[in-house]
Amino acid sequence: RSGFAGEPLTTLAFIGYPFRTALKFVAWSFLVGISEELLIRCWLQKFIERISGSEWIGLAAATLVFGLSHCIFGFSFEKLVYTSILGFVFGFAFIKWKDCTIYSLMIAHSLYDMIISTYSP
Repeated sequence: RSGFAGEPLTTLAFIGYPFRTALKFVAWSFLVGISEELLIRCWLQKFIERISGSEWIGLAAATLVFGLSHCIFGFSFEKLVYTSILGFVFGFAFIKWKDCTIYSLMIAHSLYDMIISTYSP
């Protein structure tokens, strides 16, 4: 597995790169996290919830779409299950935790993407 610029991945990859490359990586992580949360949580989950009348159906649909969308570039059952669980956690927090806003989910998702996509023991 290689890091952001094709270098071997041994730690948080963006730390050892020039500032400009690291900044691009961090910006990309936030852009992806923000756009996925807006699309999946703010639009799809709420839309399905409105037309079905059930927040659970909205959550289930958003969870499935979130999981499948992460398998576009290579399907594996493990990836589908893992990302679906993560999507469920984000979606459940969005509908059930009073203090969980879309902004907190955007930040959590972005930070998660940044850490998980660049860390390898």
